[in-house]
Amino acid sequence: MDENTLIKDELSETSNKNTKHSLWIIAPIAVVAAVVLGIVAMTALRMAGFVNPYEKGYIDITGRTAGDIAKEKHFKYEKFLEEYGLPKDMPKSTSETAMFYNMPVKVFVKKTPGVESFDELKADMGWDDSITEDTTFGDALDKTQLKYYVGEEQLERFKQEYNLPEVTGETLYGEIRNIVDDQKKRNHDANGDN
Repeated sequence: MDENTLIKDELSETSNKNTKHSLWIIAPIAVVAAVVLGIVAMTALRMAGFVNPYEKGYIDITGRTAGDIAKEKHFKYEKFLEEYGLPKDMPKSTSETAMFYNMPVKVFVKKTPGVESFDELKADMGWDDSITEDTTFGDALDKTQLKYYVGEEQLERFKQEYNLPEVTGETLYGEIRNIVDDQKKRNHDANGDN
């Protein structure tokens, strides 16, 4: 081998070693940078209102929004939020389901025919003292055992309707809410309900 070829081979080998060494340093830095950028982007989107904190993973059953409901009820949106005890910064695009689940229990009591008082509802739903009139209805419902929510006499029918053979009367509604809401959405969509 001539001297030039030997030098080229040596330089090539040194370059390959440096490239591999650099990758071990650059790869973790790139991963950390991507994670930081993701966090910054989510924070910016939330601050800009693109990520709705009131949705909380709820399933949109009807496709209608809080803005749609306010319009149907002939309310200015701000007045609608006040009337239903909803947060003042709740976007009009909030799903009807999330809007309902974010309503305080005291408003649910006031707006629901046949429900006379918070204390009556609290007793009927088997709620402990951690549930107050200001608790959102979604949070209260999530802590409700099925034996109170659907009634022990209706539990078997409920289990069949939602294909939940493993649930018991002690199962909390929050453990199965998304399964139930997903089925409600499918039924809503199949029936073409608006």
